[in-house]
Amino acid sequence: MKQFFASALAFVAVQAVDPNCTISLSDDEDSTVSVYYDAAADQVVFDANIKDGSFAGFGWGASMQDTEMVIFSANGDSSALETYYGIGTVTPELDHDMLECYDWSVTNNGDKVNFLARRSLECDVHDKTGGSYVVQLDTELDLISSWNPNKSTLSYHGKHKIEFKQTFKSDGTCAGVANKDDAIFSNDLTNWMLSQFGQLIQ
Repeated sequence: MKQFFASALAFVAVQAVDPNCTISLSDDEDSTVSVYYDAAADQVVFDANIKDGSFAGFGWGASMQDTEMVIFSANGDSSALETYYGIGTVTPELDHDMLECYDWSVTNNGDKVNFLARRSLECDVHDKTGGSYVVQLDTELDLISSWNPNKSTLSYHGKHKIEFKQTFKSDGTCAGVANKDDAIFSNDLTNWMLSQFGQLIQ
């Protein structure tokens, strides 16, 4: 994992983001996560604008079972990208090794924190199952997202969770469901929420 700071001019979003690649994580669009393919670099780019004091998560899979997860933890100058591994309806496990898959930067903009991160389509770091998620272009993928507008670390997120289908096209655009209002609420995420009711992940 290589972390870049806001002053690193080489680490920037290189193209205009197709609106279909962006998920709004609140009714007033306080937080958004855009994910798209950068053909020039042959990488997936994350461009996340997260309300300070909150977190947003993105999962490479249809549920929290055997799923690599990226967490954008917006906490002022301590903001960071973290990687977890979902193991079902119990608390996801912190997976430090998978951080090596991501180059990322963070910029604190007062009430918002911007994260820029890049990941190869196939990472040579092994996750807890001995492999890593391979991003297939021009193919409909099952994905998940969750967020907590009131806590910056991975935690019980109430109703703030979705599962959705998305296609990352080789031209950098997206197709599928990126709007949370059209997405399907996940039973697996709901079950995990119930198992964690009244608790916060420490």
